[in-house]
Amino acid sequence: MVEGLTELVAASGISVPARAKFVGRFMAYTTFGAVTFGLVCGQLSVMLAVGPLIPFMWGAWTGFTLMSVGFWRHERSIIKDYVGRYPVLMEQVIRTQFPYSNMPKQLSAEQWLQQGSLSAISWCILAAQTAAPLIQEHEDSKLRSILEAELESS
Repeated sequence: MVEGLTELVAASGISVPARAKFVGRFMAYTTFGAVTFGLVCGQLSVMLAVGPLIPFMWGAWTGFTLMSVGFWRHERSIIKDYVGRYPVLMEQVIRTQFPYSNMPKQLSAEQWLQQGSLSAISWCILAAQTAAPLIQEHEDSKLRSILEAELESS
């Protein structure tokens, strides 16, 4: 679903900032989880003759909370991957695109992230969102070269 929206926005020629994409993905992810959990809990409570409203609200709250935690964990795994594989790119993005991040000059992005501060994690997530198209382009070119080499050898 997100891929389809991304392609639709790209086809329209509109440039969406990385933080807006992050907010949109977060809202879609957590809203879907909240509504799904809420409806399931509401439906189950109707079958148990409890009544649908309070269980729906409890389920929606639980769904939102679980999906928020899942989203946060997913984003943290992405930044750990990006900082581990592309440390220079991530540091360059943080220092040039987000100079107000207050990243200490003596630390690399990896060292800063390892400190575990909420500020470092947040700025690294934003940098990962900004660097994602560049990283995808790089990985696509690597795959193309592998495929071309494979086709030439056969």
